[in-house]
Amino acid sequence: MIRRRATLTLLVVGLAPAFAVVNGLVAIARTTRARLERDWAARGAADLAANRSSDAADDYYAAQAYARDHTRYRLDLARALIAAGRDSEARAELDTLWTDAPGSGVVNLELARVSTNEGDVDAAVRYYHGAIDGAWEHDPAASRRGARLEFARMLADRAILPQAQAEVAILLADPPVDPRAAALAGAIAFTQADYAVAAARLRDARSGGALDAGGTQMLDVSLRALALDPDVRGITSRERVRRVVRLFTIALTRWRRCATDTAAPMRARLESAAPTVVERTLVRDPDAVDATLELLTAANGALSAACSAADADERAVELILRHART
Repeated sequence: MIRRRATLTLLVVGLAPAFAVVNGLVAIARTTRARLERDWAARGAADLAANRSSDAADDYYAAQAYARDHTRYRLDLARALIAAGRDSEARAELDTLWTDAPGSGVVNLELARVSTNEGDVDAAVRYYHGAIDGAWEHDPAASRRGARLEFARMLADRAILPQAQAEVAILLADPPVDPRAAALAGAIAFTQADYAVAAARLRDARSGGALDAGGTQMLDVSLRALALDPDVRGITSRERVRRVVRLFTIALTRWRRCATDTAAPMRARLESAAPTVVERTLVRDPDAVDATLELLTAANGALSAACSAADADERAVELILRHART
C-alpha cells in the first residue's frame, strides 16, 4: 500500500512539469492567435481607409479566422465586401448577422445597400425601413435620420419621386433644417420643374454648406427660370410680354451660335419672326404672344439636339419651353 502511494506520488510529481509545459504552450498559442487577430483586423481597417477594399475584405477574413468569436468582424467584413463590389459574399455575412439580430439598424442598412446594388428595389425598401425603425447603439436619432436620407436618395435616383418626397418631408419637418435633406428636396423639385421650391430648398442647402457644384447649377437655373417664365403666376400682361421677348432673344442667339445645316429651316422661321418679336408689337397683340411661344416650343427640341446650353439663361429657357403647356 505504501509502495502504491509512493508510486502515485512520484507519478503526480513527474506529470506536474508536463502539465505546466502544456499550459504554457497553450497560453503562448492563445497569445499568438490574439495578436494575429488584432494585426489582421488593424490591417483590414487600414486597407479599407485607403480604399483597398478587396484587400481589406481578405484581411478581415483572416482576422475572423483567428478570432475566438467568429462573428466579431463579420460586419466590418461585410462593409469591405460591399465596397469591393463582392455583394454575394457580403450578403452571406449579413444574412447570418440578420438572423441573429433582425432588429439591428446597422445590419438592415447594410442589407439595404447590398439590395440596392443588386437592383432589388423591393428588398432595399424593406431593409431601409428596418434600418429606420431598428435599434442603434450609437446616436440612434442621427443614425435613423441618416438611414432615411440615404433611403430618399435611393428612391430619387430611381425616379420614385413621390415616395422620395415623403421621406424628405419627414426629415425637413423637425428644425433645424438638415442641409443635405434640403439639397435633395431642391433637386427633386428641380426635376419636377417646380423652380420656386427648388430655389428655396437649394438656398437652404447652400446656407448649410451642403450644396455641391451640381446643386449650385440647379440653383442658378432655377432662379433664371423664375425670372424668365412667362407663365409664372402673379405677373402683369406687360411683364409676360417682356419675358416672351427675352426667351426669344436667348433662343435665337443660341440658334445663331450652334444650329446645324439640318436645322436651317427652323432657324429661318425664327429669323423671319425676329422683327415682330418686340415688346411694342406684342403688347398690342396677345395672339402673337401665344404664337411666339408656340414657335419657340416647336424649335426647342431641335435646338437642344443641335448643341448644349452655354449658360444658366439658355438652360432655363430650354427647360421652360420643354415644360410649356404640358
